[in-house]
Amino acid sequence: STSQYAVSDKIEIENNGIIDSFDSSSGAYGGANVSSAAVISTNATGDDRIRVKDNGIVRGIAQVGAGGDPAQVIDLQDSGSITGSTSALAAAVSVPSSISAPSGTGSSQGTVSISSGTTVWSSNQHFDELTVENSAVIKINGSVTVYVEDELEFKDSAQLQLLPGASLTLYVVDDMKVKSDALVNVNTADPSVFTVYLGGDGSGGSGSDSDDSGGDSDDGGSESEADGDMKVEGSGQIYATVTSAGGELSIEDNGQFYGAYHGNRITVKGSGQLHADLASALSGGGGGASYTYQVAWQETP
Repeated sequence: STSQYAVSDKIEIENNGIIDSFDSSSGAYGGANVSSAAVISTNATGDDRIRVKDNGIVRGIAQVGAGGDPAQVIDLQDSGSITGSTSALAAAVSVPSSISAPSGTGSSQGTVSISSGTTVWSSNQHFDELTVENSAVIKINGSVTVYVEDELEFKDSAQLQLLPGASLTLYVVDDMKVKSDALVNVNTADPSVFTVYLGGDGSGGSGSDSDDSGGDSDDGGSESEADGDMKVEGSGQIYATVTSAGGELSIEDNGQFYGAYHGNRITVKGSGQLHADLASALSGGGGGASYTYQVAWQETP
């Protein structure tokens, strides 16, 4: 099976966190387009690398590292549940250890805050740090690449919209945050048109304990200093296909992420929700042979 949410280390679902699925080729998540076919996986084989507790639920199947024992790797506590089967991967899912900077984005515009009005990007952009806040709207026209060398933040009621036929490839070396009531690519409801690469050389990652067999492995992944983290909190929403080198996807409060994610860790808590896109191009569960992005990030100068 294809894993839409694949990590090298740990997945933790707690409080009222939910992972379920939808098919973006049938439109936005919701109504009849909600299903229980999500696939989550870890390459790790140590104890408790997938933990579902409190009222957390995975509506789909869970896979552990090749050769691992699901009964050891998966820890269900309280009313935590996985509705589908559990098994071991045939081979590890490919998760990159580094992501190269894109070319062709020109010189950096520095640290920029966009706090009002509508800004249309029809060409590539390069920033040191970027904040989109208040009620500002960014619209993407055509095929655009954006390179942010430090942190990217969408907050308040800011929006990122893709116009018909547009596509956006985003590289963020540090962390990306979607918070408050920000809406990122919600207008298209299509994760395939928004591809995100997080992290740089992968240094400072939190993956050194990926096969930690210790029983008390609540080792604070959310406190990781690794670059390449994505946090969705408040009532933030994002439709995207995300690949991270060494980072963590953290969904908190009423945050919602729609699409697919391959990285180091995933944490869902509060009333956060992850919605796996069954039409995602981030395939390759069990070896990663069908990855569509791999050559691109290896060969980018």
